Amino acid sequence: MAFEGSPDVVLFAGFINGIENQFRELFKQLTHGGKASADIHKDTLRRFAGYWRNIYSSSTCYTCLRRRPQHGLECGHINCENCVVVFGDDCKDDPCDFKIHHCFLCGAEMSEQVVVKVHPPTAGVGVLCVDGGGTRGVLPLKFMKRIEDRIGLQIPLQRFFKVAFGISSGKFKLAKL
Repeated sequence: MAFEGSPDVVLFAGFINGIENQFRELFKQLTHGGKASADIHKDTLRRFAGYWRNIYSSSTCYTCLRRRPQHGLECGHINCENCVVVFGDDCKDDPCDFKIHHCFLCGAEMSEQVVVKVHPPTAGVGVLCVDGGGTRGVLPLKFMKRIEDRIGLQIPLQRFFKVAFGISSGKFKLAKL
């Protein structure tokens, strides 16, 4: 793939052949090896873990290169929700909880157990719109607090909504409640 005596220069044809050979090998593993594509991807990530140690992004999930990352790890890497579901370990108690024991990219072990709660796929999109600013903003917030107390779930009410809108219902009032 390189000129004789020079490891820095890669011929275009050699580069393309290398990519084609890699795709053939991955396809063979998928079709004849009986491995799932997620397992093949995990193996590939593990093989190149050393290269990922100092590469970070807050705009692209480097595990899949497709989505915006949301869940940060102590090593500095951030993963999207889909990669947490695919590569994380599911909890027996709650199907929406996924445990991360090590970084999918660099392989760093987590000093504390990381549990990510994902939005259930059947829940749909929840939108909360709080109307009424100023003094009137207190009433919807008290009402929401009352709903949260009555439901009695272990998670805060805001976790039920993907998008929230409000008019003049500032953090001052939220902090008081």
